Amino acid sequence: MELVTNDTVYLKLPQGYSNALLLKNLYLSCDPYMRNLMSKLDEPGYIDALLPGSVE
Repeated sequence: MELVTNDTVYLKLPQGYSNALLLKNLYLSCDPYMRNLMSKLDEPGYIDALLPGSVE
């Protein structure tokens, strides 16, 4: 799947962060393994799904 957009996206850095850095991601690759991690929790899989907001 490829998503291409010509829309302008405006991003602002939070105030108060003088050393903040804003990065632009040019490419994102999602491994098929990630599908199972992002699937609904009620779907069985060979690996446990991630909970939204969790850190692995």
